[in-house]
Amino acid sequence: MLKRNIGIIFLTLSILSCAHKEPKGTQKPSANSLVFLKQFNQASRHLDQLRYRKAIKVFKEILTSSVPIKFQSLVWYNLGWGYESLGKYKAANKCYRKSISKASKAYAKLKALSFVRLANTYKFLNQPNQELAALLDAYKVKKYLPYFVSKIQLPINLGVVYWVLGNHAVAKKFFLNVEKNILITKIKYRDPKKKINIIAKAFYLSSKLPRWAKKYKTIDRYVEELFVLQIYLLRATALNSPEWSVKASKELLNSYKLIFKVLKQQKTNKELAKYKVLKKNILYNLNKVLASSKDIKASQNLKSFQNIKSIPLKGLVKQLKKYQAYLQKKKH
Repeated sequence: MLKRNIGIIFLTLSILSCAHKEPKGTQKPSANSLVFLKQFNQASRHLDQLRYRKAIKVFKEILTSSVPIKFQSLVWYNLGWGYESLGKYKAANKCYRKSISKASKAYAKLKALSFVRLANTYKFLNQPNQELAALLDAYKVKKYLPYFVSKIQLPINLGVVYWVLGNHAVAKKFFLNVEKNILITKIKYRDPKKKINIIAKAFYLSSKLPRWAKKYKTIDRYVEELFVLQIYLLRATALNSPEWSVKASKELLNSYKLIFKVLKQQKTNKELAKYKVLKKNILYNLNKVLASSKDIKASQNLKSFQNIKSIPLKGLVKQLKKYQAYLQKKKH
């Protein structure tokens, strides 16, 4: 996410600097520029305080007024973020595409971030080919992205979408690239806490799944994505990051709760064929993630963190084992 305060500072400096280019005696910024800055600051505060509907309203008002051309890309990006936060992915998708089309060379970082967010909306909308195209566009300009996004999050996202599209060979190359970048990260940052937070954050943000809905994708597709992403959520949990490990644990458990809800609905509705397939796939996923949990620090490139004792990991594994035992019951 683009830090809003940086955007505000940039806007303020840009608008005020215009005065120095004007002839003597006309050095004050225009009234329109000051009104725009005031509105943008107001909308940004709404976003920061999670008041998304209010933020959307103000950003839309800005776009209908005389917003300076060079700032249109920034406004569209933030409007997209507001829509995406409310789960309005089609509207967010449109905004990110607008942001990309209007981005100047000065907004290279914003354009790169817009590609990443655009890809995320395509993931929610169950359009993997378009998601892949947006991710590849982001990959081309990854030098403008934050470190954890370019080195860990983006390769994971690319690996997952290639996996879902059936190209497992290419997917594995990206996953291997992630492992290489983890090693680089461990060398780059000496502070153990900083290493842990950077890696855990990247694992968590790259592995968040959309809350499933029929209009976006089938439950079987959802389970397939979870098969790949659950390992990264598990690893984020194992790192015992104060900020990200509990979130990762909750994300994985919420995904399984959602899947089990659908499974029970299929049983109630006597959709036995679908029920058997889904049950088999869930159990396969659980067996995979629980097997990985036994030697996660030794086998998953986290050896330098082997002394970490993760309370969230213990709780996560305990709950996943309950799900596994439930599905393994013969009467079930």
